[in-house]
Amino acid sequence: MTQITVAKAIARILERMGTEVVFGVNGHGNWALLDALVNETSIRGVPARVEDQAVQMADGYWRMRRAAPLPIITTSVGPGNMNIVPAVATAFYESIALIVLAGAGATHWFDRGGMEESYRNGPEDWVAVLKPITKKAFMVTRPDNAIDMLLRAYQTAISGRPGPVVIQIPFDIQHTNISDALPDPAPYMQAHPPGPDPAGIAEAAKLLVAAQRPMVVVGSGIHNAHARDELLHFAEATGIPVATTTTGKGGFPEEHRLSLGCIGRAGTGHANAAARRCDIVVGVGTHFTDIDTAGWTLFDIPNATRLIHLDIDPGELGRAYPTAVAMICDARLGLAALTAATSAAGVTERRDWVQDIARERQSWEESVADQRVSD
Repeated sequence: MTQITVAKAIARILERMGTEVVFGVNGHGNWALLDALVNETSIRGVPARVEDQAVQMADGYWRMRRAAPLPIITTSVGPGNMNIVPAVATAFYESIALIVLAGAGATHWFDRGGMEESYRNGPEDWVAVLKPITKKAFMVTRPDNAIDMLLRAYQTAISGRPGPVVIQIPFDIQHTNISDALPDPAPYMQAHPPGPDPAGIAEAAKLLVAAQRPMVVVGSGIHNAHARDELLHFAEATGIPVATTTTGKGGFPEEHRLSLGCIGRAGTGHANAAARRCDIVVGVGTHFTDIDTAGWTLFDIPNATRLIHLDIDPGELGRAYPTAVAMICDARLGLAALTAATSAAGVTERRDWVQDIARERQSWEESVADQRVSD
């Protein structure tokens, strides 16, 4: 058994995890990490001119894959680290999984106000800024548990509702030797998502059997769960029209006859008209923001419309509207279960409702035709 630096151990474990790319900015606080990642692995390094750009590139990488391996970002210290805050906040509120490895000065210099140290209210207290806008933000304080903390952070970022995790690693800890006997990272890269409660599925199916004007609204949870096929199957099995939020766009084929397009302030006329008239709305992986509901004016919940809400994050259930049925579950598993239950219950297309929407679509498309073809 030999000794390697913490930085080299991190680089090796990330390579074993299949990491393809690390985005970042060179600075004196992350030199050991950069040396190890660039020179000791086959991981591709993508330099940015400013730290927030590195996070934004990683954000785009996740949106294209929405699965492990995660994008990695590395930044330096002080003001450079602070540059990531707006981009990390975006990643947090858009449910983007990524890992930031941020540098820091040496621990034996903490609280002296070293170069670019965030020290006044506590020794190197920068991670406190990130806590409200990350799934987890912390500093590694011991070299011997640095890899364990990295692996658990990775699992936090990718499990449940995805999100960013920030790990700050002081300069001396990056350079400290530890054993090269590294753990198997595979258990930290995957977690079986939660399925829906059967009683909730049965209750939702009962509501949909009685519904005359049902619709579905989906958000980014559809993409993170890779649930596009299940959504299409559910819509075609039940004949229920589907609207997407802007972050859910692409989750349902917009040329499909049951597609309503986007909903909300920038939505289609027929999607918004359906929202005003529907008696049941099935919300999947979305939290009904003011943008998607035109300032919460579209749906008359709970008076004229009842909400069936599926989301992997229990904190989003009932946040904007009270629910008739609320289920904590993965979008893919929830839709699959709901398809089976509604098929068994005999839910079929409400033709009058679909035809009404088709007329609304034609009217709206005619009203915006000049804008769509104008040069």
